[in-house]
Amino acid sequence: MNNLNAEVGNNNCQAKAIMMLGAPASGKGTQARVLAQRLGFFHLESGTVSKRKIESDSKDPEIQLARECYQKGELVPTNIYTKWLVELIEGKSKTYPGFVLDGSPRTVYESEQATAMFEKLYKPTEIFAFVLVISKDTAIDRALKRRICEKCQHPIPFSPETVGLIVCPVSGCGGRVVAKSLDKPEIIERRLEVFEVETLPAIIYLRSKGYLREIDGDQPISKVTEDIFKVLGL
Repeated sequence: MNNLNAEVGNNNCQAKAIMMLGAPASGKGTQARVLAQRLGFFHLESGTVSKRKIESDSKDPEIQLARECYQKGELVPTNIYTKWLVELIEGKSKTYPGFVLDGSPRTVYESEQATAMFEKLYKPTEIFAFVLVISKDTAIDRALKRRICEKCQHPIPFSPETVGLIVCPVSGCGGRVVAKSLDKPEIIERRLEVFEVETLPAIIYLRSKGYLREIDGDQPISKVTEDIFKVLGL
């Protein structure tokens, strides 16, 4: 992936809004879950925001269009997704002390809307955006090897510890571990193209606002977590 030249530094401020970004299979979902659990924040997954709408029986033209894009590995139209995102954040802002956005914002428009909303809720020093940087080859390799629980949808990133895993590691679940339906070579390639064209400009916008920190996503999961925690002063 392109080097965005953002510096990683230590910051002891108390985060309230964290945006976790990166190419497909960069590990952003894994890190977002760790952060949300550690801080007690609402974990807002970009895929879940869309998936709930897409998997409904609604015949709404807006949802049908989003469904078609999702199945092709393309982004849900930014105006539609941003509306859903804003509605969800507004609905949860009085219940949770903060947010971890997983895979959002995905476009410049979403970056503008998300930061404008967060700047109304929090101080600029309480807003952070992380981008996990990995190579294209690493992204493809990870995407083809990662899996998910068929029952609870808990993601299983590829690692030596998960190679032979066939049952979900979440306590009490017992679901079967399977490949993700969209993790096919042609769809992964398309998603990487979309990331380069659509999401990199959004990341650059966040850097211009002073919110971005770049993290080496090629490291072991625990080291990536350590680097993010260091930036947040945790």
